[in-house]
Amino acid sequence: MPELERIGPCRKCGGTRTPSRRISESRFRIKCTDCGHMLISDRSPEDVIREWNNWSDGPKLPADPNIPVSADGKYQIYPLQVRQQDGSQKIMYAVPVDGLNGYGDSLHETIADAVKEADLIRKQQREREENRAQEERKRLQRLEEKRKREDMHGFTDGLIPLRKGQVIQHMQKMYTFSAFPRKVMSLRDFIHQVYALGCPDMKIFEDKFDTNGRPRPVVRRTYFVNHEEVGKIAYDYLQYLIKNNIELGEVLG
Repeated sequence: MPELERIGPCRKCGGTRTPSRRISESRFRIKCTDCGHMLISDRSPEDVIREWNNWSDGPKLPADPNIPVSADGKYQIYPLQVRQQDGSQKIMYAVPVDGLNGYGDSLHETIADAVKEADLIRKQQREREENRAQEERKRLQRLEEKRKREDMHGFTDGLIPLRKGQVIQHMQKMYTFSAFPRKVMSLRDFIHQVYALGCPDMKIFEDKFDTNGRPRPVVRRTYFVNHEEVGKIAYDYLQYLIKNNIELGEVLG
């Protein structure tokens, strides 16, 4: 096997640390360790190294007036003199695509083809940015909806994170209440509905004796709001709202 041509410095940063390796049966890669610029091709290693060296050390070409100027300053097409296998030189037109897909700049034989490629890359980049922005808006919307669902208006302030999470989780349990027979709602939203309607009927039933009539060591208490058994946490939450005259704003039911 003939000795390969020495790999020249990077055309982007001038770095000389440019290792190469075969990444598959048919693909060969050269990458600058300093700036990350790379060239990947399915041609022979000799051709890839020759192209890399041409990019690194090739003569500077004058500006071509037929090449349109990029309005946004991105993906500006530029002429490049490429050495062919027979040793001849050919002018091609390159579109910078670094940072988008990890490959080297895209080469084209005509300006029209390069313009199409630049427009395609610009469109794809714009779509990626729009998708990221849309995903971010959805993420923030989900966080806001979660915050509204879990808002206890200061009731859980001062609790340790574990206990706070337990209280919120308990108040998020879904039930059907007789006052709203056709609607499934969380325990928290039921308390909000009762509070918003005003004059809630709150009762605590104490069971002091067991089935044999003997006094219980610990009195059992059952908590009711508007004839619905709600548990101590929800009962205390309604008391908290009433005592502090909390303004709920929009009531979700």
